[in-house]
Amino acid sequence: MGRARLNKLIERAVLGAKEISGINYTEEVSIHENINGFVANVYFRILRSTGNPIKIKLNMAAPEKQEILLPLETKEIIHLYSDDFHARIQAYSLEEIMAEKMRALFERTRPRDLYDVRRLHNEVDYVKVLNILYEKCRVKDVEIDVRFLEDRRDDFASAWTNSLQHQIKMLPNFDDVLHEVKRQITGLL
Repeated sequence: MGRARLNKLIERAVLGAKEISGINYTEEVSIHENINGFVANVYFRILRSTGNPIKIKLNMAAPEKQEILLPLETKEIIHLYSDDFHARIQAYSLEEIMAEKMRALFERTRPRDLYDVRRLHNEVDYVKVLNILYEKCRVKDVEIDVRFLEDRRDDFASAWTNSLQHQIKMLPNFDDVLHEVKRQITGLL
């Protein structure tokens, strides 16, 4: 799908959301191409008319850059708002997400990947995860080596609080999470 078509689809979705919700979305959508596909930014304002608007960032991987190995699942959107809103969407399975997150631990240094692997630990079927993990690593030319996590320990640790505390009410201790994730991965391989 080309950038112009994608832009039209997102603008149409934003207009529909604006009409249904009454939220003041800006009509301009900014789309940028990156190494993996596209990133689109959509902005909106709630309860204030000045200052910086709130941004929704949509990362969209090109099909040749992101292979989906397990069937998509239809899931109900869960929200805590008072709106009477019910919708179902197509989403990655938790096993697909876990395999992606585990691979990401060995290709970049983002504390959210450590947090997510620990958080999903008891939610996934590890047989399914292992069935696709090595293929996910092969596609991106990533090697799984738990020593790599320890080598980047300081990088993960220095970004842990700043990158996660605004998203997670009770942020767990970094050392506990790193230790547990290393134990989980070592136990799987």
